[in-house]
Amino acid sequence: MATPAASATNLPSAEKLVTLTVAERHGQSKECKKAAWQAHKTKCKLNSRISEHGGLQVYEAKLKTLRVFTSKHRPMLCEAGVRALELGINMDNAETEFFLVCVRERRGATKPGLAYVVEQAGAQLYSSLPASVAEEMQSVRREMNKVHLQQGLDGTFFAVLLDMDSGIRNNAPVGFAKDATYTSSMLFRDLLFRHLNGGITV
Repeated sequence: MATPAASATNLPSAEKLVTLTVAERHGQSKECKKAAWQAHKTKCKLNSRISEHGGLQVYEAKLKTLRVFTSKHRPMLCEAGVRALELGINMDNAETEFFLVCVRERRGATKPGLAYVVEQAGAQLYSSLPASVAEEMQSVRREMNKVHLQQGLDGTFFAVLLDMDSGIRNNAPVGFAKDATYTSSMLFRDLLFRHLNGGITV
């Protein structure tokens, strides 16, 4: 089991994370909705909870920006997530933990890959979320895992990009191939910060 590093990396405390979680400003990746529709329809309501604060139009615009940012950096999110959750050592960690990346909007950004600045990142336990939200995410993860296994990958974990200012987040199921060379050192943060904060998308 990977060691959640909330205290060491200033990730949101469980109380803060729950507050943000129930703010009803959740996003679900298009990939999730398309490939895991049955699970999404029955249990995953993450994309239907729209905050009344700011209105639907503002919410959708911000969520779209966050989704594009996530898509641009998916390769590095995959590598960093595998390292953070120690999936190269134990793939079962994907069942109990997700990869949380806390970001803030970069003012004046002109490129999608530079829309946000990463402040903290690390493994977070599903148990830190409200039970209903954790169940929804896990249901989608299991459905996406079936898809990824059919594609020849080894498993699926959730990368959650959380905008700390708006509370909007993008929950992205990430397929991965087990790679024991991805160690669980602090290196994943160095890689993640350098790529995402530098706009490196390859």
